[in-house]
Amino acid sequence: MKKWLLGLLIIGAGVGFYAQPWKTSTSPVKTADKNRPPQAVMVMPAYATPLQDSIEALGNAMANESVDITPPTTATITGIHFKDGQSVKQDDVLVVFKQQQEQAELAATHAQVKVHQSELTRLQNLLQHQAASQREVDERVAALETAKQSRQQIQARLDDLTLRAPFSGVLGLRQFSVGARVSPGQVITHLDDLQQMKVNFTLPSAQLMHVKSGTVFTASSNLLGAQIFTGKVTAIDSRIDVSSGSFMVRGIIQNPQQILKPGLLLRITLQQPARHAIIVAEEAVIQRQQNHFVFVVQDDNRVAQKNLVIGTRQPGLIEVLDGLNLGDRVIVRGMGAVKVGDQVSIQQQITQLSELNSSPENIRDQNNPSPHPL
Repeated sequence: MKKWLLGLLIIGAGVGFYAQPWKTSTSPVKTADKNRPPQAVMVMPAYATPLQDSIEALGNAMANESVDITPPTTATITGIHFKDGQSVKQDDVLVVFKQQQEQAELAATHAQVKVHQSELTRLQNLLQHQAASQREVDERVAALETAKQSRQQIQARLDDLTLRAPFSGVLGLRQFSVGARVSPGQVITHLDDLQQMKVNFTLPSAQLMHVKSGTVFTASSNLLGAQIFTGKVTAIDSRIDVSSGSFMVRGIIQNPQQILKPGLLLRITLQQPARHAIIVAEEAVIQRQQNHFVFVVQDDNRVAQKNLVIGTRQPGLIEVLDGLNLGDRVIVRGMGAVKVGDQVSIQQQITQLSELNSSPENIRDQNNPSPHPL
């Protein structure tokens, strides 16, 4: 019995020995947490600014007017009156085909018209003296009209054998030489009006109410560097494509220097009317699944969390549709170690996004070691 009591005393002494150091070791930690200085943070007040939404699409440039120069009938080329890539005016002669036979027939009909006209004049004089009948006069009138119709038909054939520019523009490369026999459908060259360029592009049906005739847009191409071209919407298709849920838009771009070429892929940007929006720095917004929130510093310098409904994004900025008021001091640096209810020290307050690049390194590196995912 004495040995059993002695064992209990030894075990109790051991437990007391190990329990005492654990108790004394936790006290300094609690004291340190309580005496920890306020966290240093950088804030940027939420502010309002004009904001424009943009609608982007892709489209191919087309000549304002474009036509293939091709013969109306099978014929032999006897003259080419243009050079590759030449600018021409409307009605300039481009190609002449063999037309000797038509010229001879035209000369014959001219002679026939002249003879019939002279004979009609003679018969009309005789009719006044009752030396000719009305029937003879009528027959001569009919013959004269027939000859004139034949002359017009031959002249029309001659016109078809002389190809003229239907409008002013720039010619392409010619595909045939003098002496070649060409048929309808064979393209000798093409003619494009490049002073204005058309562009067709599609937009989702959700944008139907945001686009109308006269809406201004800009166009650019990776092949043309930083050059920006301005155009206007001229027409909107009357139908929405059922399979894609999109509709076709046509615009016109002025191209006086003829920099744009048909077939060039263009990036189209349509700007919506400006609106006033509340903006915060993108770096301050924290995303957890589908939720977005920020930490703000209240008047007593304590941290509060505000949930956001966000809108459009711009480089470095996010629009806030709901959840913030103008002037709310949003923590943009140093939020990595703060919790709701903590008291903080505002080390720097900025008003422009560019000031983030010159923020104190201790806020950037020590207090916010890992960025929040967006």
